[in-house]
Amino acid sequence: MYKKMREGTGTGAGKGKGKGKGKGRGDARVKKPFRKRKRRPCLLCEGKGADYKNIAFVRRFISDRGKILPTRSTGCCTKHQRIVSKVVKRARQAGLIPYSVD
Repeated sequence: MYKKMREGTGTGAGKGKGKGKGKGRGDARVKKPFRKRKRRPCLLCEGKGADYKNIAFVRRFISDRGKILPTRSTGCCTKHQRIVSKVVKRARQAGLIPYSVD
């Protein structure tokens, strides 16, 4: 039974490969070539310094709930994401931004 299903000789088998529902469309489709997206450079790599006293800058890296955003959201490289997390924690300690939003 398994052999029949694999060969496509079972019920509903049409032309070509597959289970017979389509009319051989699998061969006609042309795949588009994969294009890599160009990554934007890190904010801190461009030369802007990270200062915990600059609240507008620090807020870019915090969610509306008060959590530190991940690297994929901030666009920072790994090295500068660590610096960002330290800056955010320092600003929280200084009382410039809240630990959490109620």
